[in-house]
Amino acid sequence: MTDATSGRRWPFVLAALLVALALGEAGARWRWAHPPIPPPEQAPAPRGMFANDPITGYRFAPGFADRAHGLSTNALGFRDRARVPGAGSVLRIVVTGDSFAAGVGVGDRQTLTRQLEEGLRRRGIAAEVWNLGVPHFGTAQAVDLLLAEWERVQPNVVVHLLFTGNDAWDDLQGPSVHTVRDGWMTRRPWAPWPGERDRALRVDANRPLLAQGVVGDGLLWRFSSLYRLAARGMHAARGASARPWGMEPFDYEVYGGVAWLLLAPAPPPVRAGWAISEAAVARLAERCGELGVPVVLVSAPMRAAVEGLAGVGTGLTEEALDPNLPERRTEALAASAGVPLLPLLGTLQARAHEPVYYRDDSHWNAAGHRVAAIAIGEDLAQRGWIPPVDGLRAALEAAVPVGSAPATLREAWPR
Repeated sequence: MTDATSGRRWPFVLAALLVALALGEAGARWRWAHPPIPPPEQAPAPRGMFANDPITGYRFAPGFADRAHGLSTNALGFRDRARVPGAGSVLRIVVTGDSFAAGVGVGDRQTLTRQLEEGLRRRGIAAEVWNLGVPHFGTAQAVDLLLAEWERVQPNVVVHLLFTGNDAWDDLQGPSVHTVRDGWMTRRPWAPWPGERDRALRVDANRPLLAQGVVGDGLLWRFSSLYRLAARGMHAARGASARPWGMEPFDYEVYGGVAWLLLAPAPPPVRAGWAISEAAVARLAERCGELGVPVVLVSAPMRAAVEGLAGVGTGLTEEALDPNLPERRTEALAASAGVPLLPLLGTLQARAHEPVYYRDDSHWNAAGHRVAAIAIGEDLAQRGWIPPVDGLRAALEAAVPVGSAPATLREAWPR
């Protein structure tokens, strides 16, 4: 082959390479926008329990009932008793949040919202306590659901329950990682959610290589789906050896939350998640302020903060992980938004002998929900937002059975 022939062919070779890269990028963009969905048998919840939602990604399906596990939703799509939408004639307290507010593991009557409503009723206080909690929600999704449903809900008091053990991490991931297919809730790889408010921040913060200390990949990650898929594959291959600096949460069940959130200084993805949470609480505070509706932020601590890190057997000490760090970040978040804070850490520590958690899970059992319901009711009364509630604990202990406290979560609600 002469040099002249080679010189004439190299533009065609270059063009072919560019076409191949363009086709690869087009295919990767489609794959990135349509991440694979696991088969239904991997679903963590009963079929028909959830439905897709254009704002929050998914939510409870209306009119669901699983009597065997004491689970039901009302016609509005809330895990709650039947409610009449629109302005009500009695005091209406609305509780938002994730699985702790929703009541994963307990029956309908044992959720903190139902226990609080029953306790207030027995103390002669006419009030409705609505439950807008949804499992896996971050703070942003919980706030967006309330704001979207505001006209139907019409709250007189708003209580947002923030789980310090994973809400910031769920905010980092956003609404795209959970979806409903053929009635089954499934989890898929992270991808940007069309039209979401925090899309740009999540695109940057969900970079696997950001957590690995690799610099200079920002532009490629932002603009090339082909690069994103390649980086994700490389990260998956080295994830086990890279922990705790892999991009996935580690030892979730050991700590009762995402241990990433206990690292100081916080890695970039953690800082981004808290930034999204803070912006969401600010939106909630602004809306409530405009309408004159009082709002309180309730911090539910991860289990490691309540019980400590002793004996977890991971080789990571309190010098490496600070179990109280998420609590301090939540305090700063509430102060930044100008929202009063009710921390449950001390209350749960004082009642931990009951116990308040399931034996093999980080969620509250029915006794834990009762502790939270009493703390919230007494806090609202002290602020003057509801009438005095003297004797609330006695009223609940007489009215709502908590069952076998050490029982496994899987016996109550399949995860």
